[in-house]
Amino acid sequence: MNSLKDISSQARIRPWIINLVLVLLSTLISFVAAEYIFRWAMFSGGPRFENLRQPKLYTDRFSEDDFFKLKYLFTHR
Repeated sequence: MNSLKDISSQARIRPWIINLVLVLLSTLISFVAAEYIFRWAMFSGGPRFENLRQPKLYTDRFSEDDFFKLKYLFTHR
């Protein structure tokens, strides 16, 4: 009788694990896609995203190196 109980509990756990894996995988894919789209918008030459290309939005005010690196990347693309 225990074997039937074990099979029954495994049958309940398996869909839960599959659903959890699907949620985690779809979340990961969504984050990767969002990052890719954001980087494309930042470093494409289109005028539509010009307001995003301000180095001061992404750097620490005490780190001049990062500021000028981003300024170079934003202006030379």
